[in-house]
Formats: sequence, C-alpha cells, structure tokens
Amino acid sequence: MAHLLSRNRTKPRPGAPAARLRRIGVLLAGAITAGLLSAAPAAADPAPAAPIALVSVTATADDQLYALAADHSAVYRWNGKGTDWTKVGGPAQDLYAGGAGLFATSPGSGQLSKYNGQPDSWSQIGGAGADFAVTGDHLYGLNPDRTAVYEWNGQGTDWTKIGGPAQDLEAGGAGLFATSPDGELHKYDGQPDTWSEIGGAGADFAVTGDHLYGLNPDRTAVYEWNGTGTNWTKIGGPAQELYAGGAGLFATSPDKKIHRYSGQPERWAQAGEPGKAFTASNAHLYGLAPDGNSVHQWSGQGTAWTSLGAPSTPASPTAPPQPTEQAPPAAAPEPSDQTPPADEDGPEGKGPEPVEAGDAALTMAVTAKDDLYTLTPDHSALWRRSGSRWEQISGPAGSVYAGRAGVFITRPGTNTQISKYNDETRAWEPIVEANGSFAITGDHLYHLTPDGIGQWDGDTWTGIGGPAKNIYAGGAGLFATNPDTGNIYKYDGRPDQWIEVGGPGATFAVSDTHLYGLTPDRSAVYEWTGKDTDWILAGDSEESEDATGPEQPGGAVPAPASTPGPAKTAKYWNASIKCKASNPEFGVIPTRIGNGDLGWNHFTTRHNIRTCKPIEAALRGKVDKKDGARQEYLAEVVNERLRKRVEVVVIVQNGSRTRDQLYAVAPGEKIGVINAFCVNQPRNRCPDWINE
Repeated sequence: MAHLLSRNRTKPRPGAPAARLRRIGVLLAGAITAGLLSAAPAAADPAPAAPIALVSVTATADDQLYALAADHSAVYRWNGKGTDWTKVGGPAQDLYAGGAGLFATSPGSGQLSKYNGQPDSWSQIGGAGADFAVTGDHLYGLNPDRTAVYEWNGQGTDWTKIGGPAQDLEAGGAGLFATSPDGELHKYDGQPDTWSEIGGAGADFAVTGDHLYGLNPDRTAVYEWNGTGTNWTKIGGPAQELYAGGAGLFATSPDKKIHRYSGQPERWAQAGEPGKAFTASNAHLYGLAPDGNSVHQWSGQGTAWTSLGAPSTPASPTAPPQPTEQAPPAAAPEPSDQTPPADEDGPEGKGPEPVEAGDAALTMAVTAKDDLYTLTPDHSALWRRSGSRWEQISGPAGSVYAGRAGVFITRPGTNTQISKYNDETRAWEPIVEANGSFAITGDHLYHLTPDGIGQWDGDTWTGIGGPAKNIYAGGAGLFATNPDTGNIYKYDGRPDQWIEVGGPGATFAVSDTHLYGLTPDRSAVYEWTGKDTDWILAGDSEESEDATGPEQPGGAVPAPASTPGPAKTAKYWNASIKCKASNPEFGVIPTRIGNGDLGWNHFTTRHNIRTCKPIEAALRGKVDKKDGARQEYLAEVVNERLRKRVEVVVIVQNGSRTRDQLYAVAPGEKIGVINAFCVNQPRNRCPDWINE
C-alpha cells in the first residue's frame, strides 16, 4: 500500500479526557427520540476516603478495568468487586487496552510499556509513537512522524514495519484500520504493506469484535462498513463520539448522553447521561462520572448503573472530643555547640551529607509500636492513632519525629526546640534548643545542622558525621545523603564511620528493618538488600524467583532512568554449560553454571534441583508465558514409587543479555535457564525425591 490512512479527527476539547482510551461518545440517530430514559451513572456514595480524580477509563477484552489518574501520576485497576481499586503502575500519559493486554506510554519520553498482570510490574516494549491500537492479540503503533505503521512482535522491543504513512489507527476484534494522510480509510490484510481501501474520511471510528463503524466528518450520521469494498450503511443520526467492544456499539449524542446501538439501522436506546469518559469491554460498558471522581458499570438494561467507586487517598482524621491542648513547653537550655569532625570514610574525606527534610517527613511519623502521629495541615495540633482511634495529644507543633526512642516535636515557627512526649504524664518534656532537622532510630535521636550530624546522649550531643543534606532513620539504622553527590550512607555506630550503600534518590525512608529509596525520577521504589550497594525492587523478597527478571520499577510505566545506587557494572559468572535441552520452537536451551544470582549454582543451592532431568522435561514442551526474551515453562514431575508429584517452573532468558545488563554471552547465543524452582513448596524448595 502506498500510504496509510488519516482521519481528520478533531482534537479533544480542553479538559476532555485523552483520546487514547477508545472514546465512547457518539450519535443518536433520528431513531433516538424523546421519551428515552435518562439516567447517567449515579454519583458515588460518600466515602470516608477522598476519591482520586480520574481522567480516563479503559478495559481489556477479558473485562479487566483500568483507570488513569487525572494528574497522570498513577494507573489503577478495579479489583472486580465492590468499590475496591489497586494501584498497578506509576506515571503514565495514555492507556491502550484490548485482547492483547494493557499498554501505557510514559510522560515525557513517550516510551511504551506492557502491564505484566501484577501491580507495579511493567516491561518496556518500545519507544514513543504518534498513536497505538490493540486488536484481540496484536499491538500496532504509528511512528512519531506518522510515516510508517509497525506491529509489535510480542517479544522485547522488536517491531515489524507493516505499512507506510498514516494519520490514525483503529483496532479491535474486526482487525486493524488506518486513515491515510489524504483521509482515506484502509484495512490491514495481515501481510506487511498489504492494505485495502475501504472508505473515506471520518470524524471518528470504532471497532467491535466483528464490525467497523464510522462517524462522517460533520458528525451528522453514523455508518457501518458492510465488510467488502467501500460499501457502508447508515445506521444512526448525529453523534459526538463512538465507543465499541465486545459489548457492542455505543455513541454519545450531541447533548452528550450515551446510547447503545440495537443492531438494527436507526434503532438506538439511551443507556445513560453524560460522562467524562466511557469504555467498552467484551462484556460491559463503563463510564466515568462528569467530575471524574467515580467509575460506573452499565447494567445492560435501561439506564441503570452500578457504582464501582474510585481509587482513594486516606482521609484526614475526624476531630474526636478534644482533651485540653498541651503545647510544647518553654525552651530548654541550649547544649554546648559541638561540630562533628569530618567523616574519614566518606567520599573525598567527607561524611554522609544529607538533604533537607521534606514536608511529609515533618508532618507524619510512626513508632515501632505502629502508632501513627500526624500534624494537621496548619500545624495547629498533633494527633495520634492507636488501632482505629484518634486522639489529640498536642497543640501547635512545627514537626513530629517518632521511633522506638519515643515521639518528639519541635516548637512551631522556628522549629528550634525539641520536646519528648511522656505517655504517663501526657506532657511534653523539653530536651534541647537546636536548629536543623531530626531523625530517630530504635534507640537514638539524631540532629542535622549545617555543620554536621549529632547524636543525643540524654544530656548532650556527640558529633558523629560531617556535613549532610538529609538524614533518615528507623529501626534499620541511621542513613544520610551526601550534599554534593546525593549518594546515601549508613552510620555504622562509631563516630565518623559511614558506609556508602547507594546512589542518589528523590527521597528515602527507613522502616524497622529496611531502607527504601525512590528513584530520582520518582517512578519506582527500591529496597536496599543490606549488602554493599545492591538494591532490588520494593516487593521483590528473598524468595523472588528471578534475580534477573523484569527490572521494571514498582509503580512505574515505564522503567526509570536509574535506581538508587551506583551505575550497574557486569558481574562475574561462569558461562560454562551444565545442561542442554532441545525445545521444538526455540532450539537448544542451555543451563549455565552461573553464580549465586542465576543459573545452576543459584537454583541447586536455593531450590534443591540437583539434576538436569526436571529442567529438560520442562523445556521439551511449549513455553507457558512470555515477556520479551523472558520465558516460563511448567512441568509436573511425578515419583511413581512414592506416589508424589510436584510442579516445577523453569525460567529462561532467551537472549544474549539479561534485562539488568549484568550478564551476557556472545551475540547470537542464549543466556538460557536462569532459575528453576518448585511451586507450592516451602520457600519454593523442591523435595529431595525430585533428584532421584
């Protein structure tokens, strides 16, 4: 085909939802007459938590419903019951969904990622594009300058060019369609560069499982393509937007009410009132309320809708009956000024160098007993929550810090005096007058000033480190960031002795047992492993079954530019081959000796697979799950003598390099098996009989 289509689609009006999620509006032909019921999605019932405003909703073919925050900061999934929602991804610009799954573009870079089905697990599959479209099992993209159409190959970031210049893409169960720069509509015939012209320009198009519909350029009529040539049949009158899926064809009329096509020309029935956005899955129509604060599901009958709620943020505590306010007492004597000496172990002779504490660190804190303390937004009162009960324990305060050592606040306004709460007397006892910020570990209070870090010993301060930009503390210890590099260090318990544990991050937090870091671009949270400068995605436990698995950040769409910690360098491993298995689709797949992180040495030690037989058995079958070059194979191993059976999972990297770029073999070779383990077994460790 010489060129692909272009559709003369009008741009979204200011404030309208992004055009990415198959719009639902459209028409309502002359057959849509007065007297139709009009009940838009009802407003959500009041909830104790504030709803997160949404900009759009979209659904996959298997009826998984997703929503994008109005500020594009997060992607949410409806849990399928009631009004429960789960955050599954971080910042995203647009969402695309269909039978092939859920895809999202990243703000700024426009890079495209695929959702892997688990919260915060995404895989980058491509760069920016002018438009994307999803059919039942394929994803298509239009390059940024609209000069070519591509089809994703289903693995990694590999795409195949299938067409020339185009303006817009539309896809669904009925196939892929595109408008050429001159406004003609074409259908992709399934072979690269093979397209058939099927119609002219239109204001909007929508695709169901087996039909293509179009709205003429002046939005005065809706048409259905007859399936051959350029023949179309008029089926409805004026419309604004079209939405389609397995659930049928829907359109918004000029007054923005939503209607459903009955399947007979000029026969439409009103399904609801105006909404901010709509989307149709294989089974349902969903709508976003005009204010963006609740999602609703059409019942399929009349204009009845069911509220699915919306993601929410924790509500501020309601003020219970207030005890007498007890403000922090008067200032205590100032301790002698002690400037901590320079750190001998930090970079260039300096100690860790922390950053200014953020507002969140100053207005909310948690003790080891899991009591939560929070300041009101105007800092007029401090509240404590124990279990489900809130109580006010102080009047005005500047900031709050908590840990096993207790709860501390600073005087409002100046933040110079720090006082400790006495739970028995319900009074605040002044500790010291001091400028700067504070942090608390399990047993100690630390103080950060422009000169360095001090530790409170009960009646005096001891200098323990040089200048720092920020300090973070918890049961896991005291950490500080270097003011020049942003690298983070851990205090090892001796004055001026600090150990570098990672690179820069947007912020850090310390729990009773772990250190967490937010990547510089705020797209993912990582957890320090406790060793050297090694970090893993937050949520990847010691039992994570793929040390070299998806390096996608928690809560991110797509991967961040960096993780807390220094740039990664290749690790030593033994690439010698221990086992080989022949797969009918991918040829010979090796199992290499590896090291403690992957390969034979990893799973023989951790998962007790000490023979090649279970691996070979799994790899002889078809791949059960693919994510780019990463593959999973399942096999059932049976011991007839013991009459026992267990399921084995084998993970393969079918490429010459792992995703984290730490391990590689010669181009054209495969990394091969990186892990193997038994499911439904304690710590995924296989029973001894599997090696017989």
